[in-house]
Parts: sequence; structure tokens; C-alpha cells
Amino acid sequence: MVRQRKIGRCMAFMGLSALLFATVVQGQQNGALSITHQGFSRPQARGKPLAIEATITAAAGVRKAQVFCRSAGGGDFMALPMSHIEGERYRAVVPDWLLAGSGLEYYIEVTDSDGQAASQGFRGFPLQVLLVSTRRSSQEERLKALQEALDLIREQNQPSGTTDRYNR
Repeated sequence: MVRQRKIGRCMAFMGLSALLFATVVQGQQNGALSITHQGFSRPQARGKPLAIEATITAAAGVRKAQVFCRSAGGGDFMALPMSHIEGERYRAVVPDWLLAGSGLEYYIEVTDSDGQAASQGFRGFPLQVLLVSTRRSSQEERLKALQEALDLIREQNQPSGTTDRYNR
């Protein structure tokens, strides 16, 4: 009985996934609604705002375009409205505080004026961006950190009651 429920849930999930995929593909095939978005193939800067852009073609006009995003691996997705830039181009900017981790998961969802919806990526299989630190320390900061480490090592290795021959 338990196994039948698990199989039923799995079949329902697969059916829903197929329906979502079919919706996106159908919108793209008949030209009524489509999303073209180039994902991020290179790591992006951690802690800096990130612009996500897409070209949205909607014969009936775009009613709502949103990017849903979250830190990689956790929490609820947060909806960010996409602003019309020009022509068929739309953009949403992910705030810096959401880009503090090692990555970002997101998907784009669009609804046209006729109520048709399309997405690129979706909640179960979001698109991903790797985030890396771009802060480079100056030579002076690195030398200071090295000096502090050497001082600590000398302090720990010096027998009690003796003087340090390097720092008299």
C-alpha cells in the first residue's frame, strides 16, 4: 500500500513535469509566448548585484514577467519582477545580500495577456549560477597577515623565560 502511494506520487510528479515542459515547448512552437535566456556559463561575483536578462516574445503582450531566486540549496524562492528594457528585452536585478553564498538558483516565469504561461527552468529544476569571491587583497594586507602569522608562530615556539632573538 505504501509503495503504491510512492509510485502514484512519482507518476503525478512526472505528469506535472511533462505538462510544464509541454507548456513551455508549446508556447515556443506556435510563437505565442517564448522566453530566450542565456544562462551563466561562468562564475559571477559573490556579494554584488546580478542582472538576469531575457528576451520574451508574447503575441498577446506580457502581463507579468518574474525571476524566482534563492541561495543555492535552500529556502523559498523569492519573486523579483522583471522590468521592460526595450523591445522584447526584460531584466531583473538580484540584490547583493541574496548573493552571499556559493551559488544562486533561479527560474524565469512569464504570463501573457491571454493567461498563457511559460518558464525557463522551474522550481524543481532551477537554473544555477556559481558565485565566487572577487576581492583581492593588496600586497600590504598580505604582508601584514604574514607578519602576524610569523609573530604568532614565534610566540608559540619560544620557551618561557627566554627572549626572542629576532625582536629584541
